[in-house]
Amino acid sequence: MARQTNRALLAAGIVAVMSAAASAQSYTWSGTSTDFNLGTNWSGTSVPSFPVNSGTMRFVGSAPAFQPHLTASGTIGVLSFGTNSAAQTWAFSSASSDYVLGLTGGQVVSFDHNSPATISANLACLGLASGTQAIVSNANPATLSGVLSGSVGTLRLEAGSSPRSVTISGTNNSFSSTPLFPTGLVNVARLGNASQNSPLGTSGTLVFSGGFLRSSGTGESSDKYLIVASGNSGLGGSAGNDPGFFDAILSGGASNLSGSTATLALHGSGTMSGKITQTVGSGSLSVTAGGLSLTLSNTASDFAGTLSVSRNTTLLTPMFGMTGSA
Repeated sequence: MARQTNRALLAAGIVAVMSAAASAQSYTWSGTSTDFNLGTNWSGTSVPSFPVNSGTMRFVGSAPAFQPHLTASGTIGVLSFGTNSAAQTWAFSSASSDYVLGLTGGQVVSFDHNSPATISANLACLGLASGTQAIVSNANPATLSGVLSGSVGTLRLEAGSSPRSVTISGTNNSFSSTPLFPTGLVNVARLGNASQNSPLGTSGTLVFSGGFLRSSGTGESSDKYLIVASGNSGLGGSAGNDPGFFDAILSGGASNLSGSTATLALHGSGTMSGKITQTVGSGSLSVTAGGLSLTLSNTASDFAGTLSVSRNTTLLTPMFGMTGSA
């Protein structure tokens, strides 16, 4: 049933993407009931149509009498929470785990003005396969707990300055998009492995360009491949103060510092057994374990940038092949 729903959503999503620029409108939740799919629960220049609608669905203003509840699968453009000065807690749920809401816009989900929101309904990113879609949070907290699917090329996961963040608490996400962490903090329950459902989907590659990823998984082994394209980026865990510590074995290509000013900060007490390499420029690698130890075990690493180790941190590594300075 769920697979048939996803196929139908994909077909509807292709139509919606092609017509979005011409027909997208904005609708504001004015719910006199909880039914998200009921057109009269929305205000705008016209009544929104379901199941296919390329508009922006906005949740703003004072405390709603009824929180939105998905009552059938459908396709829209964008979900936007708290886009005015009123801070309000929102909860978007679903009547069935078989229902999926497809999203065809660019910034598919946005959380603004410190309005905490939780989305437990299932979402599907239905942008073009070579395109980019984004989930953006300026709220604390902003949580996605439903299943996230889709196959858009890149999925940007970004947040504003602390304490704003994005939390992906669902662990069965099947999206194949490459996650990109450009700014802010993203929290997940675990890193997962390539080609397996996980909080970060099935992609085997994680790309950083200034964001920080924090995993609460302990004793985990992950074969994800980390690429730091630019900026100061980091990987850590949830124990202790931000940025915390991770407890994981990263067995994939541990990090490819591909930007000329790329910096990867590792905050944790785990093991990075993948190769650490530098393909462009002279990036840097910093290690913080807060009185614990972190192991870099791959003897084929050829990273040539600067390696820094914080006070009270034990770094265990054979260092063979690494020409950088510590």
